[in-house]
Amino acid sequence: MNYKSLYKLIILLSALFAAGCDKVSYPEHDQKIVVEGWIEDGAYPIVIVTSTIPITYEYQDISDLSDYVLRWAKVTVSGPDGDIILTGRKSSEYFPPYIYTTTKMKGKAGESYRLRVDYGDEHVEAITSIPQPAQLAGLRAEKMSEGSDKYKIIAYVEDDPSTKNHYRFFVKIHGKDSTYKPSFMGLFDDGLLTQPINEISVCRGMQAPIDTFEPYYDEGDSVDVKFVTMDEEMFAYWSDYEDISMFSRNPFFHCTSPIRTNINGGLGYWAGYGASIYRIKIPSDQREGNE
Repeated sequence: MNYKSLYKLIILLSALFAAGCDKVSYPEHDQKIVVEGWIEDGAYPIVIVTSTIPITYEYQDISDLSDYVLRWAKVTVSGPDGDIILTGRKSSEYFPPYIYTTTKMKGKAGESYRLRVDYGDEHVEAITSIPQPAQLAGLRAEKMSEGSDKYKIIAYVEDDPSTKNHYRFFVKIHGKDSTYKPSFMGLFDDGLLTQPINEISVCRGMQAPIDTFEPYYDEGDSVDVKFVTMDEEMFAYWSDYEDISMFSRNPFFHCTSPIRTNINGGLGYWAGYGASIYRIKIPSDQREGNE
């Protein structure tokens, strides 16, 4: 998830709400810990810890959001390797540019991992498991139309009909993205997969400003496509996130429900992903293989 986009979305919604009212008395803000964390099969855990932002009438510059990063939290991940305390450090690849991680633990498919965050007198925790990774049957790039300089990526997806599966695409364009971004409308489950091999579009990662966002790729782009499996709780989280991202600016659709979370005592998510990564150069009709 891209926290910069989420923060801007929260501030925008607050401003729109305030502009449409003569006078609103906001209740006293009770700050909560917000967690964005994940662990993938064969990869180190990554956790970003922040606090919620109070709703005010005043404009809040995006640079002020660094005040809500919790840099001195104790972040612990427990799994088959024991209890590991993560180390906080700066990282320009993420926003906010501060993460907790470790090289003492890598995720394993089929295992469960408990996350605990302690900050002052506050404590939040969550548990997740890593499903078995799924493989794509292939990828190809296709020009949007004759004469267009924009391309889309098509993934060929197979599904095991004997189990209920939830999927998501993340993408990273070399030279343009510092890390993986959730693919626009890249969330689906096997209810969408009715054929032995199914064609699914893999759009660019959503980014602000949404008004000018284009989900397509440029000629010459080198794209890493991450195809992940997840449990039902994470699928619910991402479903709510996509609804708010897509419909919050439409006056005919109102998203008033909070984003569901698996963080006990806080907000956000702790995800376990079974991940497979592929690279494709645009234009191309061949999958270049795993990263």
